[in-house]
Amino acid sequence: MSAPGAVPAGALGRRLLTGRGPPTRPSSFSGRLCDVAEPGFEWKVCARCRGFKHLSEFPSSRRNRDGLYPYCRSCHAEYQRDLRAANPDPSRASAKRWREKNPQKVRALARGTAQRRRTRLRAVLREGYSLEEIWERDGRRCKSCGRFLSLSQATIDHVIPISAGGNDVRENVQCMHGLCNTNKGGARIMRENVWTAGAADSREGNDAEPDEL
Repeated sequence: MSAPGAVPAGALGRRLLTGRGPPTRPSSFSGRLCDVAEPGFEWKVCARCRGFKHLSEFPSSRRNRDGLYPYCRSCHAEYQRDLRAANPDPSRASAKRWREKNPQKVRALARGTAQRRRTRLRAVLREGYSLEEIWERDGRRCKSCGRFLSLSQATIDHVIPISAGGNDVRENVQCMHGLCNTNKGGARIMRENVWTAGAADSREGNDAEPDEL
């Protein structure tokens, strides 16, 4: 007979108890909770972080019985990043096929991203500066890889991202290659750790500044 408050280790024990608040794992429970949400149950366990989470925190999936991925949204995003890093070529090819197949969705996503960025920029402190000004200030070098970059290759990056509360001011911007900027995403790059001009000069194959920038 199960102890008071314990969850049976059978079929019922493999499901999550639900209620008004988040479920808790009983101290006397030694079974394994199921990663699949059953009808009538509002909570499930993330198969990656093993956290008790509401069904709304799981992305939808047509392939799974409960219509949800086994990983929560944050774990699923992390898993996808790891997968792309381990298999860059197939990931790029798959993304390219999707873009070619769904041009309208690509345009809609781009419009939504641009609109969200404009909204965020309106809510932060802004200064008037030019790309060329920041490019000259940073020594015509990418603040991520340390290589020289031309003005046509330069893009503005926010050290503290706008999405994280950073301001659009000179002290919070730096120049990067477009690819370096994309790869950085929302990660914060501290100025103390970026390549200096002298360090970048010592890099193999990058010992001279291009004649034309």
